[in-house]
Amino acid sequence: MRIINREMLSTNKLIERFFSKIDIPDDPQACWIWTGKRHRRGYGIGGGDAFGGRAHRFSYALFSGEGPGDLFVCHSCDNPPCVNPEHLFLGTVADNSADMARKGRAASSDRIGELNWQAKVTEADVVAMRALRLQGRSYQAIADQYGVALMAAWKIVTGQTWKHVPGAVPPDAVNLRFRKAIRAS
Repeated sequence: MRIINREMLSTNKLIERFFSKIDIPDDPQACWIWTGKRHRRGYGIGGGDAFGGRAHRFSYALFSGEGPGDLFVCHSCDNPPCVNPEHLFLGTVADNSADMARKGRAASSDRIGELNWQAKVTEADVVAMRALRLQGRSYQAIADQYGVALMAAWKIVTGQTWKHVPGAVPPDAVNLRFRKAIRAS
């Protein structure tokens, strides 16, 4: 792997800016955490448009001396904001999927509720949301309180999602009018 020296850093503003947004710990085996702007899934955004604006792709190209092209730049550390070149490797879509499955990160039916990495609420929140609906709180008020979309709140309360949590509120006349309004739009 190609090593960058300080002279190279001072002559290239993009590289200089890149390194200004990295927290590099003393331990060389540790993750180098991107401290700049991040994608919603945690990947660093930076390094210019040449590599899709992803910091880990820029890091790979910078240290390896070659761009990743159409290949994925995968993380052996499974830490999206990491840009340590020792933690990055190239792979195809199939390689990335196999790596994800091997490490137990693939979507599966046993990753329900809070075990799902995309969960916005907890099981305790689900119970509370359903209780609020039984007290007459509107779906919109529940959605706003828990920071979820209106349809998500309705699905949680009625048991369309979070089915494993007991206490779903069965659809009533209000729910039926809501469903008809959704279908009509």
